Amino acid sequence: MRKHRVLTPALVAAIAAAGSISAAAHSTTSAPACAEVTGPAGYDTHLSPAAGPSGTTVTISGALPVTGEDGTVAGQATEIFAYWNLAFGSGGTEWTSVYTSPVAAVAGSPVQRLATQDVAGLCSYRFEATIPSVPPGAYPIEVLYKWQPGYPDGSGWGEASFAPASFQVTTG
Repeated sequence: MRKHRVLTPALVAAIAAAGSISAAAHSTTSAPACAEVTGPAGYDTHLSPAAGPSGTTVTISGALPVTGEDGTVAGQATEIFAYWNLAFGSGGTEWTSVYTSPVAAVAGSPVQRLATQDVAGLCSYRFEATIPSVPPGAYPIEVLYKWQPGYPDGSGWGEASFAPASFQVTTG
């Protein structure tokens, strides 16, 4: 799992202006009593199947809630976003680029939002998405999540990401 990057009010406003999310205040939701997730792969995104032709229906799943690097619950994930072929880096501007001008990880295939799921009060996420029509190759599926509380004082919300999973397109 990657480090949490808390969105500033200015960044929230910029993203909201792009029409991708609401800048409205959200109420804080406490995390549910979920089984403890342990190990370095505990929060990995799982794909089933992990390979197939364009048009394949893939199940994307993983564990929640949001925990800090010290293992304590840091907040409740409220919404999950799955993106196809997103080059999500650590340069500090990736959050605005997701909503305004996302960068493709593999040239020749656009970034696409595959799915969104409300996960407030859940201990895991699981949804299906259809693999787009693209040339054969390995493509990342990046799962981002919105969580509360997002600011150190417990107000607002933030967004973070899980490590990307790779889907191998066998035929276009």
